[in-house]
Amino acid sequence: MAGDNQAAEGPSSTYSYKVKFGQSLEGSFQELTGMDTPTPTAYRSGDSQGRLLTKMPGQPKATLTLKKGVCSNDTRFWDWYNQVRMNTAPRDRVEIYLQDQTGRTQMNWLVKNGLVTNLQVPDLNAKGNNIAIESLELTYEGLEIKSV
Repeated sequence: MAGDNQAAEGPSSTYSYKVKFGQSLEGSFQELTGMDTPTPTAYRSGDSQGRLLTKMPGQPKATLTLKKGVCSNDTRFWDWYNQVRMNTAPRDRVEIYLQDQTGRTQMNWLVKNGLVTNLQVPDLNAKGNNIAIESLELTYEGLEIKSV
């Protein structure tokens, strides 16, 4: 039936997210949340007559959560995360690629000035060779959609 076929080919079973942190660090994740970019507002002194305060847009800041990911056979991810913890890593660009089951990029986002704020790892298993990431939270200051 058509309905059964659509359920089997749904996005959760056929798509994944490839994520590049900075210039050379890559990982793959199954879920992303927090792609909205709320713009905070602030009151500032008004310049026009009759207005004492004017409500102006502020610097947007948001949190992106990447879930169920791996960075295979590489210690660069942990080296980078330790730099973040020691406050020696700069905020950096993060590129996110939505990929289909063949590995072709379907959509691409650029996260501006990303900084890791939380990392949660599951229990590790000595039989595996991947670095497992349960969730990774990034704060960021801007988000744009790039052409594919």
